[in-house]
Amino acid sequence: MTKILIIEDETLVRESLSDLLQAENFELLEAENGMIGVGLATKHKPDLIICDILMPQLDGYGVLDKLRQQEVTSEIPFIFLTAKASHQDMRTGMNTGADDYLTKPFSRRELLDAVNSRLHKQEQSQRGLHKFSLYLGKSLPYEFITPLSSILGASELLTSYEVVQEDPHLTELGNQIYSNAKRLQRQLSNLLLFTQLELISVDSQKVAALRTSKGSSLVKATVEKLAVETAAHYERGSDLELALQEGEVPLDTETLQRILTELFDNAFKYSKPQTPVRLMSFVKQRKYVLYVIDSGCGMSPEQLADFGKYVEFEQRVFTQQGAGLGLMLAKRLLELYGGTVAVDSVLGQKTIIRLDFPLVGSS
Repeated sequence: MTKILIIEDETLVRESLSDLLQAENFELLEAENGMIGVGLATKHKPDLIICDILMPQLDGYGVLDKLRQQEVTSEIPFIFLTAKASHQDMRTGMNTGADDYLTKPFSRRELLDAVNSRLHKQEQSQRGLHKFSLYLGKSLPYEFITPLSSILGASELLTSYEVVQEDPHLTELGNQIYSNAKRLQRQLSNLLLFTQLELISVDSQKVAALRTSKGSSLVKATVEKLAVETAAHYERGSDLELALQEGEVPLDTETLQRILTELFDNAFKYSKPQTPVRLMSFVKQRKYVLYVIDSGCGMSPEQLADFGKYVEFEQRVFTQQGAGLGLMLAKRLLELYGGTVAVDSVLGQKTIIRLDFPLVGSS
């Protein structure tokens, strides 16, 4: 059943809206002020929000601003409800991310037209994303990954003993081709998975099924193994610092490794040799908290502000591209399992990533 949240401080208006929409078989949530409305939206993730503008504590513009900053609520269709209907008011509302306006007093037909129009557009958007995901799933293996496999095989032949004996310079060429092909293969795999996760994230039933279908993992051994392997790959074993506690999290080992691999790789890739990469973990308030800290190139305030939606970090800052997708993939995966990722960084100095995993039995 489609779920609609009404945020309105006038009791009569709120009840009237609720009655009209319940008669159309919508499921209703009600909030008498903006602060309560933000909490309900975050917790229940409604399919659409109708919100008054002039309210005490937190007005409609403030509600919309808070919801657009949270990834879990950023894409929910939002209709402003107001007695003010000047051109400037409407411009302000649309500039802050509102999808439509309803002016008091409104008719039943005006209300239903606005609601159904927003829900229809949202449904079309989700269908488009679903089609795109299906296209990626069908085309990537054939159009990209299959040719990449051939390139990887050919580059390995360039480094074979017989070829090297004839022309030693081919060794370096083969290694460069192989390394870049592997990197491209990994990024394509990440892109496909990220698209699939985006589809899952907008379907509460799929999210619930995901969280109950997997097993659990002890984190410490997985962290140690992957961290040591990554440090060795970058020939930086002496830079790795570990201070880990044990904890059991409700993620299968493969998913846990996928999250950690991206973050550990970024920590070593974007920091210089002979600077520390620290991994620290502890159990706090029914959560398993893991910090990944490096003294690398860091992120600018603008990049941090954009964290929560995928952006490719600038090439002039990073020596290699690709940090954005890996970080966002790790973030989305952990969020789908009920965890969170937070990033703090100073450009040119450091990056601190905090991962909060739910503990087994904490829900």
